[in-house]
Amino acid sequence: MARTLSLIVRNLVFTVVVPGLGGVWAPWWIMTRHGGTATPVAWAAVPVIAAGAALYLWCVWNFASVGRGTPGLWDAPRRVVAAGPYRWVRNPIYIAALLVVLGVLPTDVGDGDTAG
Repeated sequence: MARTLSLIVRNLVFTVVVPGLGGVWAPWWIMTRHGGTATPVAWAAVPVIAAGAALYLWCVWNFASVGRGTPGLWDAPRRVVAAGPYRWVRNPIYIAALLVVLGVLPTDVGDGDTAG
């Protein structure tokens, strides 16, 4: 039980630090740092982002359950992961990140002026 809890915590920390900061917080900060508000221009992008997030979570699940590790180089899986999306693609996390980035592209950054 302690080993499983440790694995969950390590994967959560990786997810918050790497894709959380680099894929969510940093782009949001860049787009809104001058008082602007980021709003989706195309709501069709939301399912693309959701698909990328779901694929990422599936990959992390496989790293933890099959490989007993995390996607981080400092805590790599102990066993080769060839299940789930890794059965068809060598690095599906890259595809997940690409989907999220493509979904974020149609975002309009307003100037922060609510008066119009």
